[in-house]
Amino acid sequence: LLAGCEDVAMVLTPLAFYNLNLVVDIFNHANVHFWDYTQPGYNALGLISCTGTNFLLRAKAFKDAGWFPEWTLTEDFALGIELKRRNWQCRYVDEYLALGEAPDEVRNCFQQRSRWAKGHFQVFFGKGRNPAFGQGSKGLSLLMRWMYGSVVLSYFSAFLGTPLLMIVPMV
Repeated sequence: LLAGCEDVAMVLTPLAFYNLNLVVDIFNHANVHFWDYTQPGYNALGLISCTGTNFLLRAKAFKDAGWFPEWTLTEDFALGIELKRRNWQCRYVDEYLALGEAPDEVRNCFQQRSRWAKGHFQVFFGKGRNPAFGQGSKGLSLLMRWMYGSVVLSYFSAFLGTPLLMIVPMV
């Protein structure tokens, strides 16, 4: 698959959960839309980035990126940005190769999602680190800048959109 691909830093695969019943997956742990539809599209556009789960990393690229960034809670997200800034490629293999464990309590789910949000905001609002604008966007294509920026913007749209959508049935 990767023979002759010396510029490939990372290979990512989707994640499935052994303790998840898809019928009652109200928190969308399975994230089927992301793994089965969005990621193959990102791969076709060369926009794959590190999600922190089920990936192999080339040691030379890992060293070149400065190892795992320790300044954010989402070191995987920041690592993906650093790899792309240095022109390393990332690929997606659309095959479920590993099983994980989804949070099985509401409290654990919210703690996990809160950590992700805080880490993404650390990346977006970190001085000189914002991947969409300014110095932090150096080396990233316009599409890559848009993709990384949309990760943080999705928190704002959910923050505003969710309460509005909850009001609609009441109206």
